[in-house]
Amino acid sequence: CDEPGCLFEYRFYNYDEEALERDWTSEQPPIDFLEWADGGTYRFDVRAIDPAGNYDPAYEIGRNSHVWEYVPALPVLLIVMLTLLFLALSTGAYVEWRRRRKKKAMERYAIKRMKRKFKGIKKDVGGDDVDWRQYYEESKAGA
Repeated sequence: CDEPGCLFEYRFYNYDEEALERDWTSEQPPIDFLEWADGGTYRFDVRAIDPAGNYDPAYEIGRNSHVWEYVPALPVLLIVMLTLLFLALSTGAYVEWRRRRKKKAMERYAIKRMKRKFKGIKKDVGGDDVDWRQYYEESKAGA
């Protein structure tokens, strides 16, 4: 349509969902379909309406219709952030595991030291063996 006063309309059809994404719309270019179109196969039709109200009845691929496969961009920022989060959580878990392992080793060392220090206390008042873990916990609570 080269006459003055012609209008152009477009529509989007999604082949994958077999649904009309956008019906005839007279929005002026540029058309930003990236904000609402997901990945898939789409058909983009354009028709011209002359001042008398007549429009193109036929659609031909390459002339006023175009079919293409839309592949959205890879969410690189999301992938990087999730990778960094995983590394941070893994490092935190490793540091906590190491701290707990060292704490248990220190407690074992403290119990062995108490055993050497109090060799004379082999039996408590009732004649039973001394529970060194309980003795250690009591001394730790009293300190």
